[in-house]
Amino acid sequence: MLAMRVTTVVIGLAATSGSFAAGPMLAPNRIILTASRSDRPSFGCQADRTYTVFDECLLAALPRARLWRGVFDASLACVRQRERQMGVLPSEPQHFYGGKVRDLSCRDPVP
Repeated sequence: MLAMRVTTVVIGLAATSGSFAAGPMLAPNRIILTASRSDRPSFGCQADRTYTVFDECLLAALPRARLWRGVFDASLACVRQRERQMGVLPSEPQHFYGGKVRDLSCRDPVP
C-alpha cells in the first residue's frame, strides 16, 4: 500500500484536532502535529485574524528548527506562553512521530 511507504507530515490546525494523533492515523512513515488535544479548543480563530495561535507559532518555528520534532517543541513553547498571556484553558497541542521518520529534517526534500 502506497500510503504506508510515502513519508507524510500531517498538520491539524483545528480545535479538537488531537484526535488525528491517535488510532488509524498512526503509521511508521508519518509525523502528526495538532493544534490541540482531542477534547480542547485551539485559539485565535477570529474573523479578523489571518492565523491562529498555533499557526503563528508553527510558522515562526519552521525557519529556526532542523527537525520536525524541533518545530513542534518550539511551537508548543510558544503556544503555552501565548495561552498563559491570554488566560485561557491550555489547548495542549499533540504530536506523533513514526519510527521511520522520528528524526526527519524539515529542511531537506524527502527522497
